Amino acid sequence: MIEAVKVGELVIDHNISPRAGMDFAHVGVLKNALLAGVAFPPIVAERSTGRIVDGLHRCKAYTQLWGEGHEIEVDFRDYADETELFLAAVEANNAHGLRYSTYDRRRILVEAEKRGISRDVISSVLKMPVEKADKKILDGSAFVKTPAGVRQRVPLRTGMKKLAGRDLSKKQEEANKKTGMKAEYHCDALIALLRAGLLTWGSKNVVAMCGSLHKELDKRLERLAS
Repeated sequence: MIEAVKVGELVIDHNISPRAGMDFAHVGVLKNALLAGVAFPPIVAERSTGRIVDGLHRCKAYTQLWGEGHEIEVDFRDYADETELFLAAVEANNAHGLRYSTYDRRRILVEAEKRGISRDVISSVLKMPVEKADKKILDGSAFVKTPAGVRQRVPLRTGMKKLAGRDLSKKQEEANKKTGMKAEYHCDALIALLRAGLLTWGSKNVVAMCGSLHKELDKRLERLAS
């Protein structure tokens, strides 16, 4: 059933969101499209809770342009349980719009395993062979200890893939939450910026962070040399 509701009445539940986070560059693209007069399809949400199933980036675009009181069309649907709701969100976001990143797919596979969803089912929803899904989760995940002491699988960012299958330390777990591309990419980018004069035109905060990086590198390179 499609109804007109205020965008602020919808609920964002990251537990059912198939994506790792908000892509604000994509939100910007959607905002420009809206300002150009493009009409988007209705947001899909769960009827009983108002949780967004499909259209999180569109909702953010509406909110940033016109506020939470802006009325939009919402397609309210019913779901049998949390598993059906999660699968619906994965399938809807895989069918159109912003493509899943490699990390998104790893995250979805790990979350499906955690929810007891078979590899056959989640592979079908993601439209990938089961063998590829098996390899993706084995080569792209590691383990952490929960506060209750349970060993739990987590998806790895690209820069952390060398740790696949291992138990992460606390520092490695924190790094995995922040690291994106491979270390080579970050090193190359920073070297290029330094050669372009980053320390002269960068902010005080950037200069201070470069100083901290210098100290960390000095300590660790000395250990490698000894």
